[in-house]
Amino acid sequence: MIVVFALLGLLISAYALYVKLQLKKNKNYKPLCDINDKVSCSAVLKSSYANLFYLPNAFVGIVFYLVIILLVLLEFNVFLIVLTTIAAVVSFVLFYLMARLEKTCVVCIASYLVNIGLFLAVML
Repeated sequence: MIVVFALLGLLISAYALYVKLQLKKNKNYKPLCDINDKVSCSAVLKSSYANLFYLPNAFVGIVFYLVIILLVLLEFNVFLIVLTTIAAVVSFVLFYLMARLEKTCVVCIASYLVNIGLFLAVML
């Protein structure tokens, strides 16, 4: 189940990174996740909260999910507990920051739910 969550997170992060790169290339790009003014992943992905030390959160997510898959294969359960706990906490923080923007990013929420699912799968 952990690998399924990680693969799902990998796909979501890859899509978010694709959207972010397209938005950088083309200001007129309209991703599928932009539904209206309030439900707009592009508004959130263009915000300052969408980067961690100059790296897009989506890129960090891709690396994170690949590491999770590797840790599952190597059976490093202690590291899985630590990393999924950090990811769950970061998801709550990013959800709070998204709420401050008064925008809803469906792709972001999907990744937060995956992170919570990963945490629960590792802990159970």
